[in-house]
Amino acid sequence: MAVKERKIRKADWDKVEAHVTAVYDERKDSSFRKSHEEKWTEIDRQIKMEPMERLSEKGAPLPSSWHNVLELGELSKASEIITSDVMRILFPSNKAWFTPHVSLKWATDPKTGQPKQDSKKQKVGDGLLRNLMSQQHKDFGFKDRFRLSIKEALHHGSFSAEVRFEKEMMVKDEGRIRLVGAPVWVPYSMWNAFPDPAPSVIGTNMFYTGSMVFLDYIPLWKLKKGATGDGWMKDRLKKVEKEEHKTPAGKTDDVEIIKFYGDISIERSDGDIFLPNAKVLIANGTLVYYASNDLPFAPVVYSGYERQDVRDPYYTSPIIKQSPIQKAASVTLNKFLDAGALKVEPPIEYDGNDPDYVANDGPVIAPGAKTPTKSLGKGMNMLDIGDPSWALKALEVFLRQMQEGTAVSALRSGTANSDRQTATEVNKVDQGSEIRTIEFIEQLIPPLGAFLYMQHELNRSNMEEYEFYNDELHTPDVIRAKKSDIQSNAYFEITGTKGLLGEEQRTQKTSQVTAFALSNPLTAGRIKIDETLMNMYRDAGNKNPEDFVKTEQGKTPQDAAKDAKMQEMMQALQQLSQENKDLKAGHQVKMAQLQADNQQFMAEMKKDREQFAATFAEDRKQFQQTFALEVAEFKAEAKEKQIQSVVSINAGDEIGKVAKELKEMGKQQSDALVKAAETFEKAADKMEKNQGKKRKVKRTADGYEVE
Repeated sequence: MAVKERKIRKADWDKVEAHVTAVYDERKDSSFRKSHEEKWTEIDRQIKMEPMERLSEKGAPLPSSWHNVLELGELSKASEIITSDVMRILFPSNKAWFTPHVSLKWATDPKTGQPKQDSKKQKVGDGLLRNLMSQQHKDFGFKDRFRLSIKEALHHGSFSAEVRFEKEMMVKDEGRIRLVGAPVWVPYSMWNAFPDPAPSVIGTNMFYTGSMVFLDYIPLWKLKKGATGDGWMKDRLKKVEKEEHKTPAGKTDDVEIIKFYGDISIERSDGDIFLPNAKVLIANGTLVYYASNDLPFAPVVYSGYERQDVRDPYYTSPIIKQSPIQKAASVTLNKFLDAGALKVEPPIEYDGNDPDYVANDGPVIAPGAKTPTKSLGKGMNMLDIGDPSWALKALEVFLRQMQEGTAVSALRSGTANSDRQTATEVNKVDQGSEIRTIEFIEQLIPPLGAFLYMQHELNRSNMEEYEFYNDELHTPDVIRAKKSDIQSNAYFEITGTKGLLGEEQRTQKTSQVTAFALSNPLTAGRIKIDETLMNMYRDAGNKNPEDFVKTEQGKTPQDAAKDAKMQEMMQALQQLSQENKDLKAGHQVKMAQLQADNQQFMAEMKKDREQFAATFAEDRKQFQQTFALEVAEFKAEAKEKQIQSVVSINAGDEIGKVAKELKEMGKQQSDALVKAAETFEKAADKMEKNQGKKRKVKRTADGYEVE
C-alpha cells in the first residue's frame, strides 16, 4: 500500500503552535502543580536562609522592631551533607564510576564454531571508550551539572535535564584552541519544567516515555543568532518581539521559549498527521522551530527522590517533608532569643514624678551604677517577662525531629555526637544514616544510565574528533578518537561505590581474602598478581598504580627469569599436591570398601547365628518328642511281654530268653537316647556362652574364616 504524501500547511503549523501552548498552560495551572509550587516557594526561602516576614494578627506586614527574625540553617545543612554523600558514593575518587562493555567483532574459531574472544583486547576496548567519555565529562563539567540536579531533587523533590550536543572553544592539540563538541547534561529547575501528568507515564523506565515541556529565557539577539540549520522557520522568527515576563526570579525582557518534546497529532479533514518524537520551540507565543529528535527517544531525563502518588507526576523529598518543622523551629528560636534578651536586659518602670528619672530617661543601667532619686513613691521596678527555658525545650525537640527526618547525624556532618563512642557504635550509626542515601542513589542509577547511552549515541552521530587522556596500560597516554572509532554498540554499568563504611569493609575483606589465597599453595597460582596489586593501589587512593607495579611490559630479563622459575616451582608444587590428594582419595576409597565388607560379613554372621539357633531349637524339640515316644513304646512292649510271660507259664525258657533280650535292647536304646540328649545340651550351652563374644574374622581367597 502506497503512502500518500501530504504537505504540512501554514494552518497546520498554527495548530501545532496552539496545541503546545495549550499543553503548557494546562500543566502550569494544574492543581498538583499549584500545590507543589507553594511548597517550593517556602523551601527556597528556607534553603537561602531568608528570614520570615513578621505579620500582624490580620496578616498585614509589621515594621522592623527589636524582635529577632532569623532562619535556621538545618535544611540548608542537610542539603549540603546529603549532596556531598551522594556525589562521593556515585563518583568515587579512586576508580571509574561507570564501566562500558563494548560489543566487538570476533573471528570465528574453526574448531568450535564460536567467536574467538580475546579478554585483553576486550578490556582495552572497554577502557578506551570509558576514557573518551570521562574526558568529555571533565571538559564540559558533567559532575558539577549533575550536582545541581541532585540539589533540585532534594529541594523540589524532582529533577529534570536535557541531553544535547554542544560545542565550545577549548585548548586542545598541544595547546592550540579549537572548537570541540560533546554531549552535555543540561539541568533544569523544576520551576521551568513541566512533566507529563498522565498516570500511564510512571517514570520507572530508563528513558522518559512521556512528553516534557521546558521553559527557557534567552535574549532575542542570541535566539536569532543561534537559529541556524534545519527546523528553523525564519519567516515566523521575524515576528518575535521583546516582551516582559514575570518569573520566580523576577521580571525579564528575554524571550520566553517553550520547548516541547513528545508526539504531536495534527487534525485534518483528509486524515490526521501524526508527528512522533518531535521537538518544538515556541518563542513568545510564536512557533519558530520543529524537527524530529536525533535519537529514537526524547533526550530528556526526569526522576526524583520519592514519588507518592501515581496521579501526581511530581516527587517529594525529606527536605520537603521537614519544611514545616524547620519553620516551627525558626519561630521557636526567635522566641527563645527574644525571651533571653528580656531576661538579660529586663524592661523597667520608674516613677514619672521623679525629676532625676525624667531628666535621665530612667535610671542608669550599668554595673555598680548609683542613681539618686527624690521620689517618695515606688521608685524603680524591673519587669519579669517571659521564660526562655520553655522555648529552649521546644527548640531541642524540633531540632531532633529534623535530624531524624533528614537522617543527617553528627557523624555525617563531620563531628562526633558523643565524647565516648565505640567503633561498633560508630559503624552502626554510620550504616543507619547511609541507608536512605543509598536508596536515593538507586533512584539516580537509571537517569545516569540513560545519559551514558545518549552520550554514546550522540557521539556516534555528531562527534568529529576528540582528544582524550587514556590511562589503560600498554597504550598511548593521549589518543585522538574519530567518529569511525566508536561505532560499536556498548552497554553501560553504573559501578560507583557502596558508601564510606561499605567501601572500607570491601577493601579490608578483599585484602584478607587475597592474603589467604596467596598463603595457600593450592590457590596461590590462581591469583592475578599484577591486577590485584593495581586494584589494591587504586583502593589506597593512587590513581596511577602502574608507578608502583612492575607489569609484564616493564619487567627486566632477570625478573622474567625469576617469574619463570617461580612459575615452574608453583606448577611442581601443585602437581605434588594433586598427587597427594589422589593418594589420599584412593586410601579413603579402600577404607570405605573394607568397612562396607566388614559390615556385610557381620550381617551375614548374625543372620547365620539366628538361623542356627532356630534350627537347633526345632531339632531339640523334635528329639525330645521322639525320645518320649520311643520310651513310651518301649514300656508298652515290655508290659505286653510281661503279660505274655505270666500267661505262658509253660514257656519258661522262652520267657527267660526274651526277658534277657528285652533288657539288653532297652539298655542300649536308653544309653543312646541319654547320650544324644547330653550332646544336644552341651551344644546348646556352648552356643549360649558364645552369643555375646566377639570373634576375629579374617578374609581369605575362598571367603571368611572365623578364628
